[in-house]
Amino acid sequence: MTWGDPSRKTNPGEIVLLILITLGLIASPFLPFSFVTKSPSLCVFCAIGFTKCPGCGMSRAILSLLQGNPTKAVHYNWKVLFVAPILCLMYVELARRCLKLKPLIPNL
Repeated sequence: MTWGDPSRKTNPGEIVLLILITLGLIASPFLPFSFVTKSPSLCVFCAIGFTKCPGCGMSRAILSLLQGNPTKAVHYNWKVLFVAPILCLMYVELARRCLKLKPLIPNL
């Protein structure tokens, strides 16, 4: 597929999702960190009684990365080193799909 390929139909939901994610990325450096630290946990594992799951701290880690604190991000959850690049790739693929460009990774 190339730019403007009419055979590729863009889902309006994908465009809305791309806009919302982009606005979130733009706003994240300006969010107070207490927005994440003082909000209640949405972790299912914590809700049923476990003390910590493998993903605990990932929201704080991602926000720390977006605010330019990689050391703090690794402190919250070291797995952010693997999750953040995957999320970036997924964002780029979504943008390419919405712009009707050829995907970087086929069938993603």
